[in-house]
Amino acid sequence: MSWDSTHAWWRALHDVAAEIENRRDGELPWRPEHAAVFGDPGGLIAALRYRWNLTVQAHEEELAGADGEACERELVDANQGVLQVLRASGPREPAAAPAFAAA
Repeated sequence: MSWDSTHAWWRALHDVAAEIENRRDGELPWRPEHAAVFGDPGGLIAALRYRWNLTVQAHEEELAGADGEACERELVDANQGVLQVLRASGPREPAAAPAFAAA
């Protein structure tokens, strides 16, 4: 994947996640132009799950610390729309997301 295509992938993912958080209706905002970046809706769901996992990994130390529950609440609150979409997408592999993703 070239730098340009990587940048386009992350930009598209950011834009989709922002739309999801604005709407918070649990619906995946799929458009025909997303096919060029994600392939199909399943590819977009996988990208959203990847983004969520990276977000959690970036906060591992905080989550394991004394204020872990507060950090967890903040992450869930800030990503409520994405988590709704991920839950609505169906079952996931056990290691795909932390337990609180179902919150």
